[in-house]
Amino acid sequence: MTSEDPVDACGCGISAPVHNDQDGMRAIGVAVAGLADDPFPAEGFHRGRYHRLRVGPYRVLYVVESDLITVERVDRITGD
Repeated sequence: MTSEDPVDACGCGISAPVHNDQDGMRAIGVAVAGLADDPFPAEGFHRGRYHRLRVGPYRVLYVVESDLITVERVDRITGD
């Protein structure tokens, strides 16, 4: 992460099925990059410190601290 990069995804937990889904990884990357422009998108779920954003069959859990966004984990949503 560079000092200009407002999104930190280092060390986040990514569930194994995501690694085998190139389109899903691309969509997650686009969604996470979009958080730099709007860390609180209307389609997100915001409660306290944690924020969730659904990206297709995945859920991105992230934290906003001032001008830094940290992706905590990415999970595949079951039951779709």
